[in-house]
Amino acid sequence: MNGRRAALIVAGSLLLVLLVLGYGLWLYSRIERSREKAATAWRSVASALSLRHRAFEKIVARGVDAQTVDMALSEKFRLAVDGFATTTQLDKQVEAAEAVEQQLVEIRQSLSNRPEAADLVEQWEQVRVESAELTSSLDVYRAVVRGQLGLRGSLGGKLLLFFIRLSGPREFRILAVIPNSRIL
Repeated sequence: MNGRRAALIVAGSLLLVLLVLGYGLWLYSRIERSREKAATAWRSVASALSLRHRAFEKIVARGVDAQTVDMALSEKFRLAVDGFATTTQLDKQVEAAEAVEQQLVEIRQSLSNRPEAADLVEQWEQVRVESAELTSSLDVYRAVVRGQLGLRGSLGGKLLLFFIRLSGPREFRILAVIPNSRIL
């Protein structure tokens, strides 16, 4: 009787360990698929942002030529755009995109203090309105990020992430948009 009981306890323990490992592998697989979806969604966002950055680069160049945009701000913006364009890792590219947005905010603030930059401000406002492609890409990316955060926030996700270090998803916000816009 004791041998049977010990065998049942060992078999039950092994079954429990196998179930926990199976659940962990299944959850890890879901998190990895979510990370792949986030990378794919971000590539779409990055493509739309690149077009937007090029349009802003033209305006900033006109501002430098007209001496309404400070050369130092222009250079910081150019470096931020270069950092965005040359980075391929998702986390680093989101970080670089945030740096570009911050530079856009600074340049726009400097333009608002100069009455002679009225034509540049008008061009800026036209470019600043988000394209439908950018809006839809951002919506998809944000939905994927929310899903990934949900997986990571579950009890199993927290336990799994305790043992395995995976970089988390990064939210992205466009800072240089019209205040009435959907995305702030």
